[in-house]
Amino acid sequence: MDNRRHTRVQFFQVNQNHDLQPVWVFRHAAPEAILGLLLDIGPGGVQVLTDKAAVPTNERYDLLVHEDGSAEGLLCNVAVLRKWTNPEGSLYFRSGFEFEETAGASALAEKLLNAANAGQKWLRCELMPS
Repeated sequence: MDNRRHTRVQFFQVNQNHDLQPVWVFRHAAPEAILGLLLDIGPGGVQVLTDKAAVPTNERYDLLVHEDGSAEGLLCNVAVLRKWTNPEGSLYFRSGFEFEETAGASALAEKLLNAANAGQKWLRCELMPS
């Protein structure tokens, strides 16, 4: 991970010494969606933390990022391609996704950077198989 081409902004620090406690208290927008936490974002893609019971296996997803403070609750929606998935401790999986269209990625990155700068530390998301 040290050879990244793009700078990333980290939203959620994963403890490296021991497992995290479960935090999956989010509601689904759709029953087939995989719930997760946005870990970081860069111009090329995002990383998402998911529960071990809901490991992303599809190649393509629609990533819905939620903002709890907004009226509609949805910050953005973008198509992503799964590049890798690895275990993160014994409770979670971390997956890397590439933006399907680079044109929409810059607008998404700007929205998420603004959320991070506004102090939003937990950005929940859903991965909708497509």
